[in-house]
Amino acid sequence: METTERFRALEAWYRGLYPKDADPLVMVSGDASFRKFYRCRQGILMDAPPETEKNTEFIKLSRLLNAGGVSAPVVFAADLQQGFLLVSDLGNTTLARARNPDNEALLYEKATDLLGNMARIPCSDLPPYDQAFLDREAGICLEWYFEKGEGRPLNGEELKTFNRMKDLWSQAFLEQPVIAVHRDYHSRNIMLLPEGSLAVVDFQDMVRGPLTYDLISLIGDCYYEMPEELRERILSRAYNMYRDSGLISGVSPELFRKWCDFTMLQRHVKCIGIFRRLFLRDGKPGYLGDIPRVMRYIRSCVSRHEELTPLMDLLRDTEYGRN
Repeated sequence: METTERFRALEAWYRGLYPKDADPLVMVSGDASFRKFYRCRQGILMDAPPETEKNTEFIKLSRLLNAGGVSAPVVFAADLQQGFLLVSDLGNTTLARARNPDNEALLYEKATDLLGNMARIPCSDLPPYDQAFLDREAGICLEWYFEKGEGRPLNGEELKTFNRMKDLWSQAFLEQPVIAVHRDYHSRNIMLLPEGSLAVVDFQDMVRGPLTYDLISLIGDCYYEMPEELRERILSRAYNMYRDSGLISGVSPELFRKWCDFTMLQRHVKCIGIFRRLFLRDGKPGYLGDIPRVMRYIRSCVSRHEELTPLMDLLRDTEYGRN
């Protein structure tokens, strides 16, 4: 049983809400942030330190998602000063845990269809995924993958080359229709509910951004490579869904695929920096094992677009780019 000061404060807060519940709190998990989760009789307790976590946003976005037809944890109570929340319990079954060769296609089709609901959620009040945001995320790769991870910053012509690549993915990123974007829509953040429907978690960083972002997060999962045949099937399903909804009328399948490739490239260039930062700054080495997978996605995107070749030339001289 945990005996840290924060755990004792969390338990005291919960017992104050439900003094008749004497059952022990059971840790469910931690994640890549500083949050911890505990199961109790009334739901899930979140220990989310206010100095690092977006708790106000979590509460607001929970309401927005549920109202828009995307199931998410409902917030029952919160102490924002301490960073404690009590939310509904969606169970333990993530898409990552539930999938197997027999049900995988059906689960990913459901996850793709749920993006149709996401696209209808009002997004005007969400922060914009704009050029300044893209520049900051590119900076994560420059600082943590190259400078601190490789021990050498990109300078001179190398930096100019990187920035040219950033301009290419930014153009494709910003020309897409703008919708509500989860920003981490992958198999660990999608829950399979007992009745067979899906729900989302870890949505506190939502923005308004490009149509394909959550789609490529799903099919380009940093933690799992889906079969190529299924990936192509999901891409086609998403294209048809967005076309039929009127979001991409006049957009060819080829342009849609380009948007997906360039958006995936942007995400994964950021992710290789984040995974090294999690190790170097936060002492979490487990994510280093996912970098080779992410690098394969980058190579795949580059291979379909000759103009992106200089990016792979930069990465080829790095620890994870050599293979």
